[in-house]
Amino acid sequence: MDAPTVTIGTATATLVRAPMLAALAVNIDPNGPHAEDSGVRLAMGAAALRICWPDGVAWPVRPRPRAWKLGTDTMGWASEAFEGLYAGAGVPLKDLAQVLEEARAWAAASALSESEVKAAEDFSDAPEGTGA
Repeated sequence: MDAPTVTIGTATATLVRAPMLAALAVNIDPNGPHAEDSGVRLAMGAAALRICWPDGVAWPVRPRPRAWKLGTDTMGWASEAFEGLYAGAGVPLKDLAQVLEEARAWAAASALSESEVKAAEDFSDAPEGTGA
């Protein structure tokens, strides 16, 4: 999967890989209690966007949220990142939500190593010699 290039308002960036712990912090378990919570999905998307936004590129609004670090109240930090983007970016919620979901998916995918992706592909193959 190639890194996506996203645009919010006048800011455009090609997202960078997410560190594994940060990607895990913003992950949403598809079977978990927050899987269908749109507020959590938007907040975690904003967190993923911040985590994957390149350091040398201007953030879409001021101020840029502080960097995520272990021990951060991730839900609170993510909520603040979303509120800042929503209030200041000047884009419709539908468009912002699309970019945030793309960032969240990228953060999850980019944190995996090539060997982990290969192992998952190998694991998902149908077993040999089974028939009906």
